[in-house]
Amino acid sequence: MENGAVGAAGTRLAGQGRVDFEAFRDLTRERRDGAADSVTAATDLMSRIANLAAFVIAFLIPATAILAYRRIAKNQLRLAEVQLDARLDAERDLVRAKDEFVASISHELRTPLTSIYGFSELLIEEGLIDPEYSMELITMINDQSAELHRMVEDLLTSARHEAGTITLAPRLIDLTSELTTGVQHVTSREVAFDAAGVAWCDAGRLQHIVRNLLANAERYGGDQIRLYTEQRGDFTEIVVDDNGAGVPADKEVRLFTRYVHEGEDPLTVGSIGLGLAVVRILAETMGGTARYERTDGWSRFIIALPASEAAAGAAQHSNEVIGSLAPHVAAARRTPVSDPYAEGITDEVA
Repeated sequence: MENGAVGAAGTRLAGQGRVDFEAFRDLTRERRDGAADSVTAATDLMSRIANLAAFVIAFLIPATAILAYRRIAKNQLRLAEVQLDARLDAERDLVRAKDEFVASISHELRTPLTSIYGFSELLIEEGLIDPEYSMELITMINDQSAELHRMVEDLLTSARHEAGTITLAPRLIDLTSELTTGVQHVTSREVAFDAAGVAWCDAGRLQHIVRNLLANAERYGGDQIRLYTEQRGDFTEIVVDDNGAGVPADKEVRLFTRYVHEGEDPLTVGSIGLGLAVVRILAETMGGTARYERTDGWSRFIIALPASEAAAGAAQHSNEVIGSLAPHVAAARRTPVSDPYAEGITDEVA
């Protein structure tokens, strides 16, 4: 009987265990399915987020690139407009400068031509009845012809400089005889003369320099003119000075610039604005320098030329070194290098 009771109890326990197991299984299955659904939902959400992010990225990158391109294009357009305006302004300034130059040179060339024509007409009409009067007219014709010749030479020299075709025949020049000849052929005024030494240069170009400097001093300077030389190292300085009022401070920086012609402005009126510019062009072409300074009431125009062939070669090398540099660097170095007496010239050239 006890065995039957134990069996019945076992049967009931087994049945209850099965029920509990199935209930637990169903609960576990339900939770598993819920977790799976949650995972699936999370996966779907992440997929949608990823797709949305990919879409946003795919949209924003081209949009940003387009906006950046538009901004760059707009800036480039503005830059092009500014550059075009600058070029147009430069062209207008160039045309205006050319017109002013043509008007100026036409007027200045007309002056000696009118004198030459008028004096020659008088000689033709009156003949050589009065030798003294005739000689006076002939002298005037000669003076005006010399002035006309100087203007034409300045124009040709400037044009050849632009084309790089200035020719030289340098040799060792005795400055005493060469400058004496120059003074006699350029001005009838008394010039205090004290020139000596030698220079390695082209004799014709040297005469052109002296002619322009003496004409400048005679036209714009004082009543006293001096021409003398000074030796400084490997260079000989040729100085033409006068006791005139000098150059206004604001004009000194442009004194050797071509085509400086400003109506009543001293040192430019009555000229085509090339004389002093040609002086510098020729001096530098021959390995020298040209400068202006005001000292003790005298306006000094100083031309430094090599005193030997070796000095000329060294100066030419210095100019080539400067010419090979970038423009802004060359501009910064040109003053100490081109001045043969500047302190530390050897270091600058090297």
